[in-house]
Amino acid sequence: MSERKVIGVCTCGISAEYNDIICNEIIEYAKQLGNVRVVFYTSFLNKFENTSSDIGEMSVFNLINYDILDGIILLAQTMKDNATIDKIISKAKQHNIKAVCFDYETDKCSDIVFDAARATYDLTNHLIEKHNCSKINFMAGYKRDLLSILRSNAYMKALSEHNIPVDRSRIGEGFWWTFTAEEACRKWIDDKIDFDAVVCANDVMAISVMKALAERGIRVPQDVKVVGLDNLVEGRYHKPSITTGDFCHAKAAREAIDIVLGFKEEGSYVKYSELCFRESCGCENPNESLDMNGYHRKLSTRLDDCMSDNEKMFNLTSKIIEQVDVNNAFSYIEKYLQELWVTKMWVCVNRDLVEENVDFEQDFDDVRALPKTYSKYAKVIASKNNDRNDTDANILVKELCPDFDKVLDECTSIMVFPLHINDNIFGYIVKEHSNNYTMEKWHSLAMNISTALLAVKQQNDMKLANRRLEEMYIRDSMTKIYNRRGFFRMLKRYMMTSPNKKMIVISVDLDGLKRINDSYGHLEGDNAINITAQTLVKSAGDEHICARFGGDEFIISGPYDEDFDFEDKFKRLIDEYNQQSKKPYAISASIGYVIKDCESFKDFDELIRLADEKMYIQKSNNHDGNTRGNSRN
Repeated sequence: MSERKVIGVCTCGISAEYNDIICNEIIEYAKQLGNVRVVFYTSFLNKFENTSSDIGEMSVFNLINYDILDGIILLAQTMKDNATIDKIISKAKQHNIKAVCFDYETDKCSDIVFDAARATYDLTNHLIEKHNCSKINFMAGYKRDLLSILRSNAYMKALSEHNIPVDRSRIGEGFWWTFTAEEACRKWIDDKIDFDAVVCANDVMAISVMKALAERGIRVPQDVKVVGLDNLVEGRYHKPSITTGDFCHAKAAREAIDIVLGFKEEGSYVKYSELCFRESCGCENPNESLDMNGYHRKLSTRLDDCMSDNEKMFNLTSKIIEQVDVNNAFSYIEKYLQELWVTKMWVCVNRDLVEENVDFEQDFDDVRALPKTYSKYAKVIASKNNDRNDTDANILVKELCPDFDKVLDECTSIMVFPLHINDNIFGYIVKEHSNNYTMEKWHSLAMNISTALLAVKQQNDMKLANRRLEEMYIRDSMTKIYNRRGFFRMLKRYMMTSPNKKMIVISVDLDGLKRINDSYGHLEGDNAINITAQTLVKSAGDEHICARFGGDEFIISGPYDEDFDFEDKFKRLIDEYNQQSKKPYAISASIGYVIKDCESFKDFDELIRLADEKMYIQKSNNHDGNTRGNSRN
């Protein structure tokens, strides 16, 4: 194979037919070229209102690895967020790769735009000149949306050129959608506005207008003629079929690839529509042959697939949420992937989300906070990759999945989409992509896995909270070593499991704590206590239990052997600290210990009493012979 080229494609709202046509054509053209690979960075939203959910969806564009791309295509009309579009274009320039905006005019990179205004103008003229219509209404999208304004102006221009008065009451606002367009059409009828034709800014609203007219007994095209724009498949099979404008998006998609690969010069390209005259305006198209039964069969199959997928998804989510163990929850996702009609797929989550090694010194609110960004590393919690098992692999997020370079060799196209709840980012899914019309399945999968990950996160937080409560119960809050309760709990556990019953019990009391507090303040007193505790732990080793019994009193216990040199090691480490600390006082401690065979946990109260007695004898001797005192002059 000749040198491989990789193209990124950014798109939103992928369940729309507009996206299907463009993306499927990109995949087909990449297959024909042979050496081209496509990575689709995909958001499922079809509008952008800067909500927390929108932010979570748009986070997928933060996964773009510009270092691997030779070009990038933005379906900018679907993205609807200028800041994100500009950011992607800017980063593409920084990495010296070509960018093309599709159906979006910009001076920041190459663009391919479709002259929808011209199509609206031509369709309005067709109604006037061919069908003698003179009372023509217009169904706009959003009245303040630029695309809608351009089409409205084109409609009014056609009227004016034919000396037909422009009446603003004839312009409805259908918001590009079904129910709103129906309501706007009913309002015309209820307001007694007489009209013989309706020009709609898209086919969805044209279909909705015809539905509203039929409800009131108004026939299309006999009583009112209707035209749309964008040539949806549904419009072709609708009865009556819809007169519309076809922008030939498939051809333009190929041109976008040619531009980023250097086969076509960079620049701005304007595409004109091909008008399709059909039944809704009273025309016939004898050259258009339609398989109505096949179309209905396809829709029925798609509906059946969606229902089946939803049932499996509900079962998967229920099973995951029921799991107490995180790994069991992930195993259900793994099993689900194996049953999908996809060759390669990876579910990757922020490694911090499933990290079990928690720093108990970290603020609890920081530990349990849901992530707002992708972490540097991700963990593969479920995978499907032929006979290879990539589950549990840790990867750099910028590499997307294990052996991504090899995956690109094997797959013409890859799709990446986010896992999130609102703006809380859990991870992403990578899958081999192909031409299909079942994108709802992947949206449902992402939503359900995200919900399951939130449940897993909450379960982990609960475990963490319980562990923290337990630590608070058995740990001294200042020194973080065991308190009295923790000491006896750990000692009892040791006595029940260890065959070695020859024990040492050490009593340690910090010298001169009151003098340090009185002379230098309680912060310095706390420092002396903490340094003593840390030195005790270093001197005792892992097999011995260190505890603070209160104030300046400490107890250490554990198995005894002849090589255990606790006292010498402790004094050496304390002397080293005193020499290096530059504190105005020196830390010292009195130590007493006993060694005895213990047959029962009950013997320890007596051992601690005996160790305390020896410690107090040393403390008395230290006080009587202390020429240095507890301060430095």
